[in-house]
Amino acid sequence: MATATIHRPRSPERSRPASPRTDRRVAIAALAAAALSGLLAAALIPRGPTGGVEAVMLMGAALLTGVAAGVALRTRWAALLAPALHLAAFEAARASVFHVAGQTSGRPRFDTSLGMAMFVAGHVMYAVVALAPMVLGAILGAAVGRRSAGGSRAVGRHPDSRWRRAAGAAAIGVRWAATLLLAAGVVVLAVELATPGRVAPVTDAAGHVVPGSVATVARVRLGGVDQWVSIRGRSATNPVLLHLAGGPGSSDVGWVRRFNRALEDRFTVAVWEQRGAGKSYPAIDPTSKLTLDRLVSDGVELSRWLADRFGARKIYLTGNSWGSTLGVLMVQRAPQLYYAYAGTGQMVSQRTTDVALYHQVLAYSDRTGDRALRARFEAFGEPPYRDLMAYAAMMEYYDRLEPYRHTAAFEAARGMSGFFPDEYGLMDSWNELRGFPDMAGLLYPQLQGIDFRRTATRLDVPVYVHASLLVNLGSPTGDTVVRSTETLAHALDRGSAIGARGVVFHAGSAVDAAHAGGALRQMRRALLPLLDAAAERGGPRLLVEPSAGGGRSLASKVQDLGPYLAAVENHPWMGVCFDTCHAWAAGHDLATPGGMTATLDALVATVGPGRLQLIHANDSKDECGSARDRHETIGAGRIGPAAFAELLAHPVAAGVPVIVETPTEGFAGHAADIALLKSLRLTAAAR
Repeated sequence: MATATIHRPRSPERSRPASPRTDRRVAIAALAAAALSGLLAAALIPRGPTGGVEAVMLMGAALLTGVAAGVALRTRWAALLAPALHLAAFEAARASVFHVAGQTSGRPRFDTSLGMAMFVAGHVMYAVVALAPMVLGAILGAAVGRRSAGGSRAVGRHPDSRWRRAAGAAAIGVRWAATLLLAAGVVVLAVELATPGRVAPVTDAAGHVVPGSVATVARVRLGGVDQWVSIRGRSATNPVLLHLAGGPGSSDVGWVRRFNRALEDRFTVAVWEQRGAGKSYPAIDPTSKLTLDRLVSDGVELSRWLADRFGARKIYLTGNSWGSTLGVLMVQRAPQLYYAYAGTGQMVSQRTTDVALYHQVLAYSDRTGDRALRARFEAFGEPPYRDLMAYAAMMEYYDRLEPYRHTAAFEAARGMSGFFPDEYGLMDSWNELRGFPDMAGLLYPQLQGIDFRRTATRLDVPVYVHASLLVNLGSPTGDTVVRSTETLAHALDRGSAIGARGVVFHAGSAVDAAHAGGALRQMRRALLPLLDAAAERGGPRLLVEPSAGGGRSLASKVQDLGPYLAAVENHPWMGVCFDTCHAWAAGHDLATPGGMTATLDALVATVGPGRLQLIHANDSKDECGSARDRHETIGAGRIGPAAFAELLAHPVAAGVPVIVETPTEGFAGHAADIALLKSLRLTAAAR
């Protein structure tokens, strides 16, 4: 059957075709422009965009580049060719020309979970942000190019041409639907990247904003670059606590909010995002200034800024993992800025720790028969590792070598949720994923020479060591006495090495009645040489802690300390640690008004002034005289807050450090107890 061709009239200008040579040159120029856009991006933002404005500008430029390529090529192949050339040029240029420092910009590694996360953060995310709008632009440009080029279309008169036309129309509809979906996705992505996080207010149980509370994210100029700090607290008049995250390059904004929210009730909590971490990721450059000394200076500068902002004379400091290294160095540099420092996962010598972990992994591989694991780490060699990804491989075995306590709070706080706190927009979460591998790769080699056993043997904050609870110098078993003596000697050596003020040990027990008479003489023979040696070298004092009673204890009530000290000739290097829960369990009625005061008066009368060196402030779950040592948070137990107010008001407690040993998951509970004790001390002082 014959086929008719219908020609639609065109203006002379639209109908005139361009020459093949002209078309080819235009196409080559458009593709060259796509490659050039990749080179330009590598020169201007070699890490990819690090801020919302940069991300949107990149997407806009990519969209225009795609449109130009599509118009020039007049084919949907532009949606493949232009993005491919842009990405190839970008990756090649930043790897070989601009030499970006950091792990996420380097060669992809898929042998660890961190390596895969680095590939997503350093390569895939850039590809999505830059190429999605370029593909969209190329599709739209190709449609415009074909329409502007004109041409003829034939409509067949074959009997089934109706179905062909329907199929063609359906295909066109699907393509345009996909294009519209892509366009919507590009718009949503641009909006998400440009939208900052939100700061949720501090609210009460009814959801109302707490008057006088503080909830903000502040940009602070530290060391010449902008860095960010999240600040939250129930009252802006509370003491200020600065938290230093682990890493380097990690941000604890999300995790502190989930894991230590109770801190906000007692402190104004500031979580610092250090250079290269989270919102402060752009401050990673220039890497030539990225030194350990620079980060310490940043931290001290931020501490002063926080004290000035909240009108505080000093602040509190906490550090986790790498943050504990930074914390010690900050306290060393400016001890006058801090009331106290608390380290969790305290680092002492990174290199020693890494070597110990290396041998633990080898031993684990032998226990489990995993020869491939042993071969893998033997190939890495002993730390410090030349291949920094060996540290990532090691991290995957932390929970197997020394299992974490998988409490409900721990499980709730772990996982990816910490990467997406309220304060973060999508751009911040992307930066958080890049921060740890990039900063760790740049800074961790600088930490290999740190050994606080040599360089931080003393801080201008009090440190105490508690000897093993198994120590019993009154035991009728000879081996137990020998091991107890060796354990105490070891604790004194460790305490001396870190500049501790005292080593606490429990008074011990005779165990059975037949041994009661000789137990104190036995204790004397063991302790006198240790006391003499500690005094001779000026090391920490030995602090005896009376027990909770029962079991033929050598000292439980404060009056028992008289014969105990007499047995060691009232040695000047022997001090006392007073535990409130122990005293209550032993029968001292501290809860009755005046009861704590009477007990402390008896203590001074028995041991003399200056002998009390340390206080363990613990409430009790049990009745007075129960001989049960079960601690409770301050004010929530049987002793009650009034007794602790008496304790802190008594002259013997003036200047004596107080330690809480109350039950809590995480240190938020301890922080709350400390804040309560401080308020009780202020109340007592005002009377």
